[in-house]
Amino acid sequence: MAPKISFPPSFKNSPNEDDLASTRLLAPESYDPDNGDDEESPLNHTGKPLTGVEGASTVLVGSPPPFSRWTAWAQVLAGHLVIFNTFGYIGSWGFFESYYVDSFDTSFSAVSWVGSIQIFLVFFIGTFSGRALDAGHLRLTVASGCLFQIAGIFLTSLAKNYGFLFFTQGILVGVGDGLAFCPMISLISTYYTDRTRALAVSFAAAGAATGGIVFPAIAKYMLGSIGIVWTLRVMGCVFVATSAIAVSLLHVRVKPRESGPLVEWEAFEEMPYVLFCVGTFLALWGLYFAYYYVSIFGKTIIHVPSDQGFYLIMAINGIGIFGRIIPAWLVTRCSDVLTVFIPVTFMAGVMMYFWMFVTTKSALVVWVLLYGFFANAVQSLFVGGVGSLTKDKQKMGVRIGMVFTIISFACLTGPPIAGALIDRRDGDFLYAQIFGGTVMVSGSVALIGAASAKNVVIDVAKRAVYTGIACQCLGLGIYMSCAPQVMAVTDPAAEQVDNDSMPNPLRIGALIYAGFQAMDIFGPLDALNSLSRSHTMTLSLISADLGPVMTLNPDAVTASPAFTQSVLPTHTLVEAPVVDILIVPGGLGNRDPIAMAPYVDFIRERWADPELRHVLSVCTGAALVARTGCVDGMRATTNKKVFKWVRGQRKEVDWVGHARWVEDGKWWSSSGISAGTDMMLGYIEQFWGKTIAREVAVGLEWTRTGREEDEFAKLYGPTWVMPASQFQEPTRSPSKGCVVVLKVALVLILARSYHSLKTSSWHNIDTIKMTVMPSIGRAFAASFISRATSQLSSSQSLRVASTQSALVTRQHPFSQVAASYQAFLSKRTYATETGTASKTKSKSTARKTTTKKPAKKTATKTAKPKSKSKSKRKAKAKPKNKELTEAQKERAVRRSANKAVKDARAKTKLLKETALIGKEPKGLPRTAWSVITSEATKGRSGPVVEGVRAARQKYQNLSLSEREHYNHIANQNKQETALAYQKWLQSHTPLQIREANRARVHLNLLRRKETPKARKTYRLIQDDRLVRQPLNQYSLYTQARNASGDLNGMTIAERAKLISSEWKSLRESDKKVSHIPIIILIHQYKSVYGIDPPASKK
Repeated sequence: MAPKISFPPSFKNSPNEDDLASTRLLAPESYDPDNGDDEESPLNHTGKPLTGVEGASTVLVGSPPPFSRWTAWAQVLAGHLVIFNTFGYIGSWGFFESYYVDSFDTSFSAVSWVGSIQIFLVFFIGTFSGRALDAGHLRLTVASGCLFQIAGIFLTSLAKNYGFLFFTQGILVGVGDGLAFCPMISLISTYYTDRTRALAVSFAAAGAATGGIVFPAIAKYMLGSIGIVWTLRVMGCVFVATSAIAVSLLHVRVKPRESGPLVEWEAFEEMPYVLFCVGTFLALWGLYFAYYYVSIFGKTIIHVPSDQGFYLIMAINGIGIFGRIIPAWLVTRCSDVLTVFIPVTFMAGVMMYFWMFVTTKSALVVWVLLYGFFANAVQSLFVGGVGSLTKDKQKMGVRIGMVFTIISFACLTGPPIAGALIDRRDGDFLYAQIFGGTVMVSGSVALIGAASAKNVVIDVAKRAVYTGIACQCLGLGIYMSCAPQVMAVTDPAAEQVDNDSMPNPLRIGALIYAGFQAMDIFGPLDALNSLSRSHTMTLSLISADLGPVMTLNPDAVTASPAFTQSVLPTHTLVEAPVVDILIVPGGLGNRDPIAMAPYVDFIRERWADPELRHVLSVCTGAALVARTGCVDGMRATTNKKVFKWVRGQRKEVDWVGHARWVEDGKWWSSSGISAGTDMMLGYIEQFWGKTIAREVAVGLEWTRTGREEDEFAKLYGPTWVMPASQFQEPTRSPSKGCVVVLKVALVLILARSYHSLKTSSWHNIDTIKMTVMPSIGRAFAASFISRATSQLSSSQSLRVASTQSALVTRQHPFSQVAASYQAFLSKRTYATETGTASKTKSKSTARKTTTKKPAKKTATKTAKPKSKSKSKRKAKAKPKNKELTEAQKERAVRRSANKAVKDARAKTKLLKETALIGKEPKGLPRTAWSVITSEATKGRSGPVVEGVRAARQKYQNLSLSEREHYNHIANQNKQETALAYQKWLQSHTPLQIREANRARVHLNLLRRKETPKARKTYRLIQDDRLVRQPLNQYSLYTQARNASGDLNGMTIAERAKLISSEWKSLRESDKKVSHIPIIILIHQYKSVYGIDPPASKK
């Protein structure tokens, strides 16, 4: 016989009473409406007998399953969307606060009131709106709340001042949140039992996590392109869509009933309930502080870029999907909600304490994920804790409303108190973090008292909490023991002491040399310019002499040699005054060790000066500091693009590959160029305080980058940016070693193949293959070398890298005749029809001549063989009128190609002979470094690389006397080279030099046409005897007009425009100003070259 389940009286008139027994939504396995024989013992979902109190409960605990599975889950979905719009939007307040602080120029505490009033209204109005379910006005109340939310968001987009912002986003949106939130929670509770209610509510509460991901994502990807106004309007459109779906899914299960009192004063006589209210108040008092300020903390303290601060908000909300569902699932496995609620509250407080020790970006991400998990769990479980402490289920709604009212004041005052503490600490978060952690840990202790008074079996939880409190006290003791060091950086008073300890005036020195990077100097100095307005400073620009110092290296090869800037130094290296801070810039000019030797000696001398406080190197300036030998074992960084070269200057330094800047004692070093400004702002922050550093950065409109945030280390790969402490020869297995050997052997075979193709006969190679091979060969070599290099040790990598540069950048053997191939292929048809036909004709004529002689000898014998020979000759002559075969065409093409190649080679050889290529006298070593290198490598039988290394070691260890000796030899070599060059010039006539320069220009044009990326060009011969071309008539007219003084006071553009218009208005006879320059040119041409100038010169 099927069982008959007795339903509570409130369900006797339910419109779908027949469907109730057929649903098993979230019901335990013990409930089965189709089996069982007990008619007299009605069961609730927990398998326990129904009591009269449970049957009459407002939330229907112990009621049968809902009408249908879809109806119950539809309410969960509706609740998810409503909480998506309420707490999801509130959880994104960190984005709004960071923006409004900058836009409205107000304090953190003032802006925090806008967000806290929202949460206050959610819970405070929820006390009254939650009773809408009992009164039968659920749909009207939720719809009204959605309208308030939408209106508030669209009006916020029009806010121009703080007062209007507080009204729209604080009051209007907060009222809408309060009207929509609490009725939805009460509605979902009517569909589920005690053990499954927490899980269902947590699924709905996960909307706070999804909303906390969606709204910051909208802000991130739209704020920069469409602005704050339309970003808020897009969010308003999202509210419209989600609210419409949520309202359409609402379905009330219970009939309207008369509401009870708003406050049950007897509840405060129950000690468990009182302690629970106190514990929840304290827990939520410090909970939302992190939601509001984690983005600001990352931006101001960790220096996370603004465009990445959104990810912190998304992470702290997104982890809530797990933080709300997993603890709720654990509740279904435990005996009571408090068993899970107390540990997660305590851990949230502990994580707030750990926030004090977060100093890096990676640590901040880990902390955000951990804190977000526990904080979201606290928000989803405290409602279930009220139910576990309420014996009379009819009073649950009233007691939940009372708790909402109490915690609303905690949410109202918590974030502004934390903001005031941050403002009091001048932007430091220490006091606010201590406040948040203390109140949350205290709340967990009060919750333990509530559970103990209720006699809940939570011994395991109590022991865990007590152990955690002891560990936390130990951690705080360790932290306070380190307080003097911490306060020295974070306490404003300590900052003032540190500031006062700086010299007054502060003496700044900056080294400048030919080829220095301009921003390496002027970026840090511009930050000091802002600081000098409130602090006394002096500046010394130090160079080798007092002449102008150019930012362009004199030996640099550039298309714009005149595009440079110059700086006048104030002191020489010998006369430089004592400085407190020395700035060493980078640049292309510091590559020459001889030219930089005086600067290295100067840095070494000043490093020993006790008055020097710090050396700040920017970019490759770290190489100059490293060469002194005074910083061995210290940590440093440099430009990641040339990290390998800088590291080779001094391997004893611990080079850090992934860092924006590094501080180690006296030495501060930064990465490339712009990183110098970040380093200087960090230097100002450490010695003058965060407030001044922030003011300087804002004045420069500079977005600061954290010291460990180095995107360029990722860009240039980890191969050459490995710290020195980790740079060691890797251990390779035999199989990997064989693979490396094979790959390197393949590279060497490829190089040998190039050499063989260049020196051997290649007449049988197809023309198309020869044309395509250069590009294929270079790509093939680069691919295999890059793969082999990734598995080589450091010494092997150096060798393969040199081979790679030689193979990839070297001109291919066939590239010199590439233009000839292209010209020939375009005329391929003509060559086939003419050249091959004429050659075939000559062959047939030769065969005809050879066959006539034997015919005459056999004519006297018989006539019959003669006729046969004629018929044979006719038969052989027939193919003469047929088309050529493919083989004959290919042979003709190859012969023509060979001829074109020979002609091109002959022409190139003639041009080189005319250009006197290779005839100049070879120059002797003209620097001390080149002298030492030539001595170390000359006549050496082993690898040249070893000789270069030995020369480098010898050069770095030179004494002053040895350095002077090698400099003297270099100067003698310069003089001998100059004399030999002049003697060689005198051995040629000016006409020969002129023709040689013309040939070199022609060769350079050919090289650029064949290989556009070729860097090597033939330099023109400089000879003072050559005749210079005079200025043309327009140039002479312009020169005369500028010299007349009539155009004074006009700009260059205005002068050029006026002179051009005057020149165009002149008659042809007037344009011929003078024939004197032409006459002088003709006379010089005849006297120097011995010939008349060409017609174009006349």
